[in-house]
Amino acid sequence: MTALKKLKVTLPVTPPENDKPTVPLAGDLVTQYNEASKVLKDAEKLMGKLAPTIKEAALSHLYIFNVNHPTAPITTVAVQDDEGSTANVSFKNAYPKELDEKKALAALDTVGCEDPNLYLVETLKVTFDGSVFVDENGEVRLAYYRAVQAAVQAVAEKFALSNPLDTKKVVALRPTFHEVRFAMWPTVKNQVALTAAFPNQVSLTPVKA
Repeated sequence: MTALKKLKVTLPVTPPENDKPTVPLAGDLVTQYNEASKVLKDAEKLMGKLAPTIKEAALSHLYIFNVNHPTAPITTVAVQDDEGSTANVSFKNAYPKELDEKKALAALDTVGCEDPNLYLVETLKVTFDGSVFVDENGEVRLAYYRAVQAAVQAVAEKFALSNPLDTKKVVALRPTFHEVRFAMWPTVKNQVALTAAFPNQVSLTPVKA
């Protein structure tokens, strides 16, 4: 048998991470993209600084109006500056889905709420731990996965694994809270306290001239 020849092979050198190849692209698309990206970031940063002051001015008016008209509250206020530019601030019935129970109860107690059960409801937050379907070697426990579809608890015990379904108690505001908040606690101080405790969605939308 003829002996195998040893070949001299030059292996390619892996370039450093920061030594990237440059791909030419005709025109100025990359320039436009980079400039637009910077403008967007600068604009978002500026809007983030301006929005709180605009929202504060709008909510101040909204709170005063609504505590004086609790059965017909307004939801949107237009804010106009000296230049004539206008933006709408909307006070929406959109609150966090999960609240700290102690803080929620304390906030309602602060505004003189006698029965928090009228505005808070206890529910369950369900989570799913999918990691139990993979063993220490990264292999899928296929039999376990298939069996879980039929009976979660029975299969968890069979494989001596933790139940992938976990629950915990959380509290959330009832939908009716937003409808009656101004009638139940008709002072600006109380409304400020409630918004601080239960931060609902407050949108800011530019109005086209």
